Parts: sequence; C-alpha cells; structure tokens
Amino acid sequence: MKKTTLIISMLLMAWCLSNTAHAVTDEVEYVYDDLNRISKVIYGDPALAKAEINYQHDMVNNRLVEYADTDGDGAPDDVDPDLN
Repeated sequence: MKKTTLIISMLLMAWCLSNTAHAVTDEVEYVYDDLNRISKVIYGDPALAKAEINYQHDMVNNRLVEYADTDGDGAPDDVDPDLN
C-alpha cells in the first residue's frame, strides 16, 4: 500500500512540474478598448502562430460577439476551412 501511494505521489508531482514548465513558456496578452473592456486575448508562444479571441460589446457593455481563431491563421474558427 505504501509503495502504491509513493508511486502515485511521484507521478502526480512529475505531472504538476511538467505543466508548470509548459505554462511558463506560453504567453497571454490582453488588449482593452477605450472603455477598459477586454477586446482581444492572444494566447501562445511568440515563436509560433498565436490563437486569438476577439470580443465586441454594445453601448451598455454587453458582450455581443466572440470570434475565436485557435490556429493563428487570421480566420475565425466558425468559417475557417482548415478546421471544418
């Protein structure tokens, strides 16, 4: 029983450390509009294509539209021929 618990603990610790190292290399950039509302989130490694999510708001700060581009080619995912 102790050996199994030790192995599980070691695997869990290795998994946590590997995810932490990966998270440090990725960047997240937030872009805000003139009213301090989030208008764009850019994810990814600077050396690779970046995934973007763009937001549009109405006059009373409701978020109306969200365009996601997860493969970094500039086309929103809902109309991107690469993803369909």
